[in-house]
Amino acid sequence: MRSRAKHRGARLFLVLTTPLVLLASVGAGVLLFRASAPPAHAAELSDLHVQGNQLVNATGAPVQLRGVNRSGSEYACIQGWGIFDGPSDVTSVAAIAGWHANSVRVPVNEDCWLGINGVPAQYGGATYQQAIYNYVQLLHQQGMYAEVSLMWGAPGTQRATYQGPAPDADHTPALWTSIANTFKNDHDVIFGVYGEPHDLSWGCWRDGGSNCGVGFNVAGMQSLVNAIRATGATQPIAVPGIDWANNLSQWLQYKPSDPLNSLVAEFHEYGDNVCSSSSCWNSEELPVLQNVPLLAGEMGESVNGTCSSTFINAFMAWADAHGASYQGWAWDTWGGCGVLINNYDGTPTSGFGQGYRAHLLSFGGGTPTPPSSPPPSSPPPSSPPPSAPQAKLTPDTLSFGNQPLGTESNPHTVTLANTGDAALSLSGISLSGADATDFAESNACPTSLAAGASCAITVTFTPQIAGTKAAALSVADNAGGSPQRAALSGTGGDGKPPIPPEPPSSGGQQFSDGFESGNLAAWGSTSDATGNSLTVQSAAAHSGQFGLTARKALNAGGMAAVEAEMETLQKQVDVRAYVNLTNLTGHGELNLIGLYSQDDNFLGWVVLVANAQTHYAHLFYYTGTYHWFDCGAAPSFTAWHNIEMQDIVSASGNGGFTLWVDGAKRCSASGISTAKQSNAQVECVMVGSDTSERSIGLDVRLDDVVIAQSYIGA
Repeated sequence: MRSRAKHRGARLFLVLTTPLVLLASVGAGVLLFRASAPPAHAAELSDLHVQGNQLVNATGAPVQLRGVNRSGSEYACIQGWGIFDGPSDVTSVAAIAGWHANSVRVPVNEDCWLGINGVPAQYGGATYQQAIYNYVQLLHQQGMYAEVSLMWGAPGTQRATYQGPAPDADHTPALWTSIANTFKNDHDVIFGVYGEPHDLSWGCWRDGGSNCGVGFNVAGMQSLVNAIRATGATQPIAVPGIDWANNLSQWLQYKPSDPLNSLVAEFHEYGDNVCSSSSCWNSEELPVLQNVPLLAGEMGESVNGTCSSTFINAFMAWADAHGASYQGWAWDTWGGCGVLINNYDGTPTSGFGQGYRAHLLSFGGGTPTPPSSPPPSSPPPSSPPPSAPQAKLTPDTLSFGNQPLGTESNPHTVTLANTGDAALSLSGISLSGADATDFAESNACPTSLAAGASCAITVTFTPQIAGTKAAALSVADNAGGSPQRAALSGTGGDGKPPIPPEPPSSGGQQFSDGFESGNLAAWGSTSDATGNSLTVQSAAAHSGQFGLTARKALNAGGMAAVEAEMETLQKQVDVRAYVNLTNLTGHGELNLIGLYSQDDNFLGWVVLVANAQTHYAHLFYYTGTYHWFDCGAAPSFTAWHNIEMQDIVSASGNGGFTLWVDGAKRCSASGISTAKQSNAQVECVMVGSDTSERSIGLDVRLDDVVIAQSYIGA
């Protein structure tokens, strides 16, 4: 069996991530200027702004940012268990300052800031905004500037559970209007408009639009600059390059227009990126640095972590010589050498963290004395977030299950709540989608919903034709993210899947897991990593005597999974498994079912997001561009549940994926272009646990796994 480790692209959808190895081009350049003074401390923070090609303070003295990324606020909220990952108090911030850092990149989640798409109220909207604001003020009190940076976002009703290829026109301009209004009187902040754009042309990067090949309407960098400046905010705006922010080759050619000429070029730098040598830095980054300040918003020894500081020492020597700023990834305790610390008291990781800490300390400067007690949580004194309505639909997904044809279901209720602090004006409540006529809604909602008020919307399902039906309930209003949407689904008929035809005798024939033999002989290979294990045991049985326990250990990455080769390439594959998740500790994401092509590229994954409170299921697929499709909340899996994934390549070459949970269709994606896949047919199937995340540990119990050429069902 060929190793597929290098093809999984896990960084595209895992929480604990940094960029992929990229493609970039280079140009010519010359030396520019020497390094600035040592990092500023609390008394020295004042009016950070752009002057020519430098960041300067109120006195005009150059400021070189040397800091860290504080990851967590982009993912904890959307996963439903917090706002930060780890402490966010004055002691933890003082530990960062103790390294003589003078800046911190604070990542933001689009849905959490705007309070949309089902983010739990205790972690979203005004609560989330206040937490981010308070944390930034703590950074300032400890002598550090802050880059407030959008990292995770998603269009429409998709949940922002990953870093997409580009900002979306649905929400991102509104997000930046809100962030800019919140911080526009805080002149020790930089606005980082997006994390890592990828799979985009330079034209789409700047101008956006609906024809950028990413599946949604892109908000170009120009529109985000415009949104910020329209609020009156004058802070520097960091605009990243393409190819996961590692490519600045045409940044100057496509540079957005800023009436204040206060843009910063942001790029991300890891030792295994394409542009990771002094020759590339001199030919590609330096010409940009001749015109605008340059900020390495993320920096690391390698994408997946290396216990060394050889690369970052070389890059920082170049950056210090030319006045470029940099921020190490990341001030988090995920384990291994992909992060800077082992403990939030500032204990560095071996090699990487130690090397970066030593470099920052070499610049000297006193460490500010932390206040005796944390400052009170209070709204921005000069520019509080403006009063605004916030609309929330609960639940945001309704499944009516199976309904006999021509009969009306029992009514289901969706609650529309105004969780903001201003009146919510309603301009319409409607149904949309291909099967909208199979659903009906009624409501007594007023045209204006006071802050804190709610109203009920009743929805029923009356299928006329057999099959799965889907629509959306839409509420048009004056809140951010309008229209608000709730997904509707149901099945006409008795809901029983058709009996599949007998599979052919060769080529994709039906495959049973073989666990009843007490071993893994039916599988072509097994693969795991240190700390993980694969065990055939009676405790894992769904039926019969034996099942498979794939143990994913806490603080260990890698695979605990099994793989099966197809006899011939398949244009349709259905994979069904009964799954039981037990002994869950921590939180994170794992790949449960994966399909691979003949050239070892992955075609699609079923991805689970799990923590103690919530579980979500997703479809993730590749068409030359990576796509993430939110399939909503999944069962807790503390009991056995049936998961089935189907992949079909049509005669025209287009593909489609569908996910069922316990026989109910959760989501599907069709008409997927496979033009960028050298071979989009399935050659290998993986089941188990595959993740590079060290923050989650659990047992994935699997049984009654079947691979066939048609729908399998229960």
